[in-house]
Amino acid sequence: MAAAAAIALGGGLAFYGAALVAAAAIGVILAGRLGGLPVMPRRRDFTRAPSTIREHSALVAGRAVSTVYTSLPSAFLGVVAPAGVAAYTALDRPLRMGFGILGAVPARLQSFVGVADEAVARRRSIVAIGVNAAVGIAAATIFVLVMPLVVPVLFSGAVDVDFTLVALGAALLVVMSTSRGLGLSLVAAGAAPSISVAIVAAASTAVVTLPSSARPAVPPEQ
Repeated sequence: MAAAAAIALGGGLAFYGAALVAAAAIGVILAGRLGGLPVMPRRRDFTRAPSTIREHSALVAGRAVSTVYTSLPSAFLGVVAPAGVAAYTALDRPLRMGFGILGAVPARLQSFVGVADEAVARRRSIVAIGVNAAVGIAAATIFVLVMPLVVPVLFSGAVDVDFTLVALGAALLVVMSTSRGLGLSLVAAGAAPSISVAIVAAASTAVVTLPSSARPAVPPEQ
C-alpha cells in the first residue's frame, strides 16, 4: 500500500520492488520474534538442509512440478489463443492473490490435524476438509460478487472478463481450497507422497488438455 501511494504521487516503479524486499525482510524478522527463533539461520540449520530435503523428497518433487506447470498456462495461451491472454491474466492474478491469503487457514490447521492419536487425527482431518471447503465456498462467493467491480478498476476498462470466466474461477477456488484440506489429511495419515502423485497427474492432464481447450473456435462459413 505504501508503494502504491508513492507511485500514485509520482514515484517510480522502484518503490514497488523496494516494498517487496522490505516485506520479505519484515516477514522473516517478525516470524523469528513471534516464534522465539533466531532471525538469521544458524550454521547447523544449513548443514541439516540436505537431509531434510531428502527426507521430504517426494513433497519437494511434487512442489517443483506444481511450480512449473502452474506457470505454463499463460505461455500456452500466448501460442494457441493470444487474444485470451489478457482475460486469463485479469482473472488469474486476483484469484491467486486471494488464494494466497486463504493459505493462513490450512497453515493454522496443521497443528490441529497433526496429533499422534490416529482416531483423533482422522476426526480432525474431516473437520479440516470441511473448514477448507467452507472457506473456499465463501471465497468463491466473494469472488463472483467483487470481480465484476474490480476488473474495470484494475485494468482501466481495457480488459473484458465475462461472467462465465468469473464463475469458472470461483469453482476453481472451491476445488483448490478443498484440496488443501485433503492435503493436510494425507500428511496426517502418513500418505504425503500421494500429494505428489496427484500433482503429477494434474500437471499431465493440464499440459495435454490446456492447448486444445484454449484454441479459439473457428467461425462458421458465411
